[in-house]
Amino acid sequence: MIASVGLVRYAKCVLFGASTPRPEPDSGKVDFSAAAAAEVSVPADFRCPISLELMKDPVVVASGQTYDRESISHWIASGHATCPKTGQALAHQNLVPNKALKNLISLWCREENIPFDVTESEPNAVTANKAATEAARMTASFLVETLAASKETDAANRIVHELRQLATSGSDVRSFIGGAGGIPLLVPLLSSSEPNLQLNAVTALLNLSVLEANKKRIMHADGAIDGIVCVLSSGATWRARENAAAAVVSLSGVHSYRRRLGRDRRIVAELVNLVNVGPISTRKYSLDALASLAGDRENIRRLVESGVIKVALEAVEDADSADEAVAVLAALAKRGGAPELGVQEGVVRKLVRVLKNGSDSGRANAASALVYLCRKAGGGNLVAELAVVPGVEWVIWEMMASGTERGRRKAAALGRICRRWAVAAEADRLAARYSDVSLTVASSTRMAVAQ
Repeated sequence: MIASVGLVRYAKCVLFGASTPRPEPDSGKVDFSAAAAAEVSVPADFRCPISLELMKDPVVVASGQTYDRESISHWIASGHATCPKTGQALAHQNLVPNKALKNLISLWCREENIPFDVTESEPNAVTANKAATEAARMTASFLVETLAASKETDAANRIVHELRQLATSGSDVRSFIGGAGGIPLLVPLLSSSEPNLQLNAVTALLNLSVLEANKKRIMHADGAIDGIVCVLSSGATWRARENAAAAVVSLSGVHSYRRRLGRDRRIVAELVNLVNVGPISTRKYSLDALASLAGDRENIRRLVESGVIKVALEAVEDADSADEAVAVLAALAKRGGAPELGVQEGVVRKLVRVLKNGSDSGRANAASALVYLCRKAGGGNLVAELAVVPGVEWVIWEMMASGTERGRRKAAALGRICRRWAVAAEADRLAARYSDVSLTVASSTRMAVAQ
């Protein structure tokens, strides 16, 4: 059946050309693999941070972040030893099934009439079937060749939309499209004045960028960075601009590309602007991109100078974007931005609010940011401000007992900082008291001698 579907798709493209895409609302949602869910707004928590697709087998890594098993397994197999979203080094490579989230996704899929396989993940069916694999290869080659020969905007839009959909079929298919030369043909379309063509082009590149080899092809394609900047700054729809931000997240998963993207002040400036003016989903992906760029110490100064701290602190106030914003602040504080962050008015109060009310990942990042602030930003005053916040000690103890592994470690470090400050403050108080007593005794002695 799988082979037949692949062959029929190839035959349809050869005989009838690419299908005409349906008009899409500017919903600000990124593509995901379930075809039946194409017209449904998927909750952000149900999408894998790597592939941006609906998770079918969510698993938790050592950093406490959740990914789809296929995506994170490919990430680890590619030689990475860090969490893609936070940049934190993974203490181990065990993948723990997130059964609670999987049950929620399954329930949501049933309510939305979307097929969902609740069994444990299996190898990609398309890539496991030789005939289907060959059909996908022929389809990818045919579409790329047709796009190269296409002169009309409407025809190009249909082909690019077909490539966009095909790129969600699996890693092998993404490899076929990239190997056939599809990426250099998509890059010039990023600056298209036709909204649907621009959206399809940037989304196709986003879907292709999930594959490591395609990241390299995109970053080395002439005009690719300029095209992404063009969509970020003047994309015809919010969805196109959001997907461009998501592409920055995907591409910056490679350390050298993260540094190269961070050096481009246009990208940083446009991401900051999207956080300021974009709708919530665009704002969240832009914050994710900034957090990813902050994973390289060399980028921190440029991020700070571009006003990232200010927009992230403002985004922390919004419950919808607090988790993404505090991840930016934690990354900045960790890699050299603590002094600049520490002088911002209300920073401790805002981070403590996330520490009390945020998600597990948000609380871990808030604790991490507070630890680095207390250690590297002239800590005394900030620790004093933190220690007098009502209930903060209880929150720290609660995190140490029931938080994620990373959250427990950061909470323990924060607790030690607060205890040391309390001991030092008490010592200073006693010293001042004894000093006052000594002065009183000395004064009395002098008066007695004088008498």
